[in-house]
Amino acid sequence: MARAEWPTAARRAGIRQGAPGARAASGDRVARRAIPAGGLRTVSDPRSQVITLGGVSFHYLDWGNDGAPPVVLLHGFAGHARQWRFAAEALHPHFHVLALDQRGHGDSDWTETYGSRVMVEDLARFVDALDLHHVTIVGQSMGGMNAMAYAAMHPERIDRVVLGDIGPETASAGVQRIREHVQQRDTFSSVDDAFEFERSQNPRAQDWMLRERVEHNLRELPDGSLTWKYDKALRENMGRQPEPSAREAGTPPSSEAGPKRPGAGGAESGRAEFNAEERWQMWRKIQAQVLVVRGEESDLLSPEIARRMLDELPSAELVTLPGAGHTLMADQPEAFVAAVRDWLLPRE
Repeated sequence: MARAEWPTAARRAGIRQGAPGARAASGDRVARRAIPAGGLRTVSDPRSQVITLGGVSFHYLDWGNDGAPPVVLLHGFAGHARQWRFAAEALHPHFHVLALDQRGHGDSDWTETYGSRVMVEDLARFVDALDLHHVTIVGQSMGGMNAMAYAAMHPERIDRVVLGDIGPETASAGVQRIREHVQQRDTFSSVDDAFEFERSQNPRAQDWMLRERVEHNLRELPDGSLTWKYDKALRENMGRQPEPSAREAGTPPSSEAGPKRPGAGGAESGRAEFNAEERWQMWRKIQAQVLVVRGEESDLLSPEIARRMLDELPSAELVTLPGAGHTLMADQPEAFVAAVRDWLLPRE
């Protein structure tokens, strides 16, 4: 893309200059204003909204259909709400679809602390603030981990959960691959440059899905180069194995365990992440209906972990997508959306 085309393309892709804005005032409220996305809205275009939860400004997309059963879509690490457009448009005729930019991602605020614990609190506040009931949560990877924890902690609010290639435990090879991937490059000369880099890292991905994900995940730096929207501090928690719980270790929990940045909140016992034992306990506590969608070629959710998930929660269902790795929506978008839609809609 020529530099002269950049301003128009940036507006069309929702790319903004600089880091995400400062935190909004404390309290939970919806700012009833739309963030211009460029171009004319169509029937399927979502409303772009901002909500303040606990002093943090969150961006989310709302496809409308108020009164229909709510579905909340949660992206994975380094992702954003707009990557769900294809799935949202397929679900919109039957559901009230919302997609959240989780903290540190997309157009939501960067914060001083990250991790599953505080992100699950964010999700609980989001559901409460919008007064959602009988919710279905569809989460990819990190978003699925947060959905799983929320379902265990708030059984009264959630009816169904779809986990996209994630479980209570992850394979170390997949975690290491993702860690190396996100640390390879941070700046790009153009959207095309970023797209080609991402395509080189995942040859399974469908070009049209990958390009849409990339276009909406960039911001411009002062020197004119582009970088990812997400806060690089999120990498600190990636793949960490938190210390055992107090019961597991037989010792009092340490307030020093795990990465805890200044002003951290919601990191119980000083740990930003749940450990494996805690995640398996939460998995067994889920009362909602659960669908696990696994990529057949995934290096993160292994067949062994998937089988254990079904053994420990027999009510859960598993669908495996041929030709997909970990990034289901990028690799096999039609198959993933069909699996989710068919499972959610009443069986005739």
